[in-house]
Amino acid sequence: MSGWSQVGAARVEETSSVSGPALAWKGDHSVKHRALSVIYRAHRGTTIRRGASMARTQLYLVRHGEQNPESDHVSNAGLSQLGREQADRLGRRLRTVPFSAIHHSPLARAAQTADIVAGHLPQVPRHACHFMADRTPVPSAGQRGRYPDRWLSWLDNVPDDERDEDAIALRLAVEHFGVTGSEDRHELLITHNFVIGWFVRHMLDAPVWRWIGLNQANCAITIVQWDSARPPALVSFNDTGHL
Repeated sequence: MSGWSQVGAARVEETSSVSGPALAWKGDHSVKHRALSVIYRAHRGTTIRRGASMARTQLYLVRHGEQNPESDHVSNAGLSQLGREQADRLGRRLRTVPFSAIHHSPLARAAQTADIVAGHLPQVPRHACHFMADRTPVPSAGQRGRYPDRWLSWLDNVPDDERDEDAIALRLAVEHFGVTGSEDRHELLITHNFVIGWFVRHMLDAPVWRWIGLNQANCAITIVQWDSARPPALVSFNDTGHL
């Protein structure tokens, strides 16, 4: 919306925006400071409210706690004692966030992390979620050229139960969770390193291989956000302040 303000011999065009009034001066600049003072007083205390059409979704992406080192890194091992302590600190950090749900990977280390966190969020439902399973994006034969050569031999050796060719499953996970509704929504996703890396790569519109190297600490917090009126955004990455 726009309007006109008269201050002495100056005429000021005022356009309301999220960042405040934009001013186009026409006339005597000697009264500029008087004009700004009047507009400041008019806008002081005014709060720009987000309309109903600007609902926001925030996903809190968390890597599970440390896996038990005595498990020899078998795929479904549980948490170490340190991992349990990390999960407890995570739960205390998140206890005031109004989550609507906790979605966790079916693997034991993620499920145990979710159980401990849920002790601080007793009213929030939780469930094992296939979208959060441990996955590693690998290129199909026709897409290998999109990855740097130095990574191809490593990707060729990804175990079969983790391989996600051309990130088909991970793309579906982003599509499933990355939506807005009529109200703000917060959801907690307890998952694995490369899953979080893929979400971050998506938010930044980075090259398809650039999830590589976006490593998460155990029980660190990454927040991504969808807003119905703005592009997707990375709010925070690998926050370990509670650990």
